[in-house]
Amino acid sequence: MCIPASFIITRQRTLWLVNSDSHEDIIDFYSLKEGDFVRIEISPPNMDYTFPIDQWVYKTDQDILPEWHNDKWAEEMCRLELPKWYKAHVITSGKHKLSGKISKIILGGMVEVTGQTGGDCRFVDNSQGKVTGQIGGNCRFYDNSQGKVTGQIGGNCRFVGNSQGKVTGQTGGYCWFVGNSQGKVTGQTGGNCRFVDNSQGKVTGQIGGNCRFYDNSQGKVTGQTGGNCWFYGNSKKMEL
Repeated sequence: MCIPASFIITRQRTLWLVNSDSHEDIIDFYSLKEGDFVRIEISPPNMDYTFPIDQWVYKTDQDILPEWHNDKWAEEMCRLELPKWYKAHVITSGKHKLSGKISKIILGGMVEVTGQTGGDCRFVDNSQGKVTGQIGGNCRFYDNSQGKVTGQIGGNCRFVGNSQGKVTGQTGGYCWFVGNSQGKVTGQTGGNCRFVDNSQGKVTGQIGGNCRFYDNSQGKVTGQTGGNCWFYGNSKKMEL
């Protein structure tokens, strides 16, 4: 999996996309042939996107390099493009509405995501988000972020770290609660909802789909009329 920020460098150009951070998407978009480019990543230490971009770490993301490639020159060229990439991909404040194929890292502000069809949307730090009708792609909440997810049809939605989430009306896809995250799941009719590690969850009115608790996770399940709800390992079904 590509780690933002992702670049492709050729003999003449440094390439990236606004609505994707996938090397393969960049290669396909520009119809490049193997041997004519090199995959590059510049990412912050410990995946902490609050670091200033001049402290982000350069990496060549492939083992076999063409003869023409010069790593020092490639780093200089990619770092020249990094501020433009950051402006296009990172939200730090304000209110925003996003839809379709998305490639965003949200550090702050309030963001509404509607009908995500692909790409990667990340809420980090203390950001807040509302996600409605996700069809594809990845939507992730990290750190202390908070999110409300409604009507997920497909794709992957993950709450990680100390994030908190409310999931309503999930009909498909995967919704994960990982680490110390906490979640409330209401009216699940399909798809998969999973609590792992030390996460905690309240599941109300499950009609269908699969809800699973793993590891040391804890859960309260109320009003289940259908579907499957499992507790594995050291997970506990808490008393109501």
